Amino acid sequence: MRKIIIALAVIVGIPVTFGVLKAIRDHHNPHGTRHVATAHATARQAPVHFPEEWIPDAAVAVLEIGQTDEILNLLLDPALSGRLNLAPQLSGPAKWRQAIGTWMFRQHFERKFGADWQTLVRRLVKGGVTVAAGSEKTFVAIVKGDDADFVQKLHDELVAVAGRGARQNPGKVSQTPYEGVPVWTLNGGNTYHAVVDGHVVLSNKLPAIRAVLDLRAGKGAGSLAKRAEFLSAKKSMGRDAAAALYVSPAVMNNLPLPHGPQRLQDNPMAVLLLAAYADAFQGDAWTALELDCPDGNVSLRLSGTGKPVRTGPKAFAWPAADSDGALPNLVVPRQVANASLYRDLRHFYANKDALFPERTSQLIFFENMMGIFFSGRDIAEDVMGAVDPHVRLVVAEQAYDPAIGTPSIQIPAIALVFRMRDPKRFGIIAEEAWQKMLGLVNFSRGQKAQPGMIIDRLDHSGVRYSCAAFSHAEEKDKSNLDTRFNFRPAIVHHDDYLIFSTTDGLANDLIDALGKPSPKAIAGINSIVEINGSRLASLVEANSESMIRDNMVKKGQTREQAEKGVAAIPAIARALGAATLRMGAPDGKMIAELNLTLHPPNGATAATTSQAGVAANE
Repeated sequence: MRKIIIALAVIVGIPVTFGVLKAIRDHHNPHGTRHVATAHATARQAPVHFPEEWIPDAAVAVLEIGQTDEILNLLLDPALSGRLNLAPQLSGPAKWRQAIGTWMFRQHFERKFGADWQTLVRRLVKGGVTVAAGSEKTFVAIVKGDDADFVQKLHDELVAVAGRGARQNPGKVSQTPYEGVPVWTLNGGNTYHAVVDGHVVLSNKLPAIRAVLDLRAGKGAGSLAKRAEFLSAKKSMGRDAAAALYVSPAVMNNLPLPHGPQRLQDNPMAVLLLAAYADAFQGDAWTALELDCPDGNVSLRLSGTGKPVRTGPKAFAWPAADSDGALPNLVVPRQVANASLYRDLRHFYANKDALFPERTSQLIFFENMMGIFFSGRDIAEDVMGAVDPHVRLVVAEQAYDPAIGTPSIQIPAIALVFRMRDPKRFGIIAEEAWQKMLGLVNFSRGQKAQPGMIIDRLDHSGVRYSCAAFSHAEEKDKSNLDTRFNFRPAIVHHDDYLIFSTTDGLANDLIDALGKPSPKAIAGINSIVEINGSRLASLVEANSESMIRDNMVKKGQTREQAEKGVAAIPAIARALGAATLRMGAPDGKMIAELNLTLHPPNGATAATTSQAGVAANE
């Protein structure tokens, strides 16, 4: 994976670096140049031909960016870069000198070519970008400009400026001809580049540059364009994406997925969540990751080569019917995140010996506790088999009761929602187990001289359910309550549904949400996860003081350092807006889709996405 990271860093680092320069330039802009992104926001580039015949077939990962304008529009969007605060901290004389030198360097090129830096970057990458990663941390990047004469002049000026800056170190800027093409280094051999046919070829290894030039001249070893597996992965994309990443089996088969006993097989939760996808994204074929930027947002689609496994131990994640799948996510007020899964828990636990050949400590502890709580009932048949495979998780900010107060550390409410096969029978069994669990908690707290919870019966919209809470009668500082006041655990068994919630407030909201007509399952999709960036940022800000103190104590940071580190988290969360991940095999082949709604308008939330999904399936 380090090879891929190197490759991605090359192309992503270029526009991000220019984004930093833009932030500096905003303090001094004599030309009055405007941000160019808006001028190109609606135009879509013509399809790009990538020079795959120049890439050696030893490449293990390839990134191709065809819609460079769309990618730059995204990276240079002031609404995004402003939230992330890309401007460097100019503290100290050395950093000020560096910033001034960078500004002068950029101003020189803007005056020389009569255009702002954004236009120059757009012209330099207009014809597309290809980045390939190979063994031994080698990468090659090929950038095609919109005009060969412009690319050559820009390069010549760069060499001239670099040469004047390296007068005290003559070996820093040099060139070595290879097959009639000058190969340059501007940093003493850390990287090499050549300009050919309007393309800039860049690499961190001189032999890699020579291999590209050999293939361009029709000599050398085989090229990526002749690899049938790569071409098959490229063909699977099916549409003109803004960018695409192709990864070879050499990389995919070394990812830390639960594939075989040497991976995450000792983690039951990881197997439950991920084992269904391990075989699909590992094998003998290349994997394709497609990136698009619709309306300034980000959409990622990972295409696997495998198919759903509907028999054997790993069949627990796949419905027998093609029309079945995960249910749309539930929508509640103050929602931070939610998930909806199709997981046959009975099948999963019944095959534990095949999935976990060696019993783990986690599994042994789980079995012991379940035996206590459910009075020795068969876990697979009587407990796991009592609920159907549609499982939903909801995370929401809490609305604290002013009469009780607010904890110093605010923890979101979390709830699991199941649909029971035999509600009248299993609802009572589940409540008995829940009360035993609370009894064990209270007993453990009593041994430590800590207060316990009191069980009560509550009513919401005509639904009676059990809830437990800590007494607040002796609490005096209502603005700084102990962390335990984040928890008012509740169990609801109403109609077909069973709700386990950490608070009665979220239980009430779920009773309302489940009172609406049941939506249809999303065919072929077995996992849906949504995150509301704005709500997540609000939650972090509510706990910022405790996080700052924690960083100061555990990491030895000054208060200023801790404040900056904590402040970056909500800034990033708000910039990402809303995120939705969908995984499954709707057309018989595995896919994973991630959609990011960047810096959404005020009032937009992740719940909007959930509501749209419900409407589409009703």
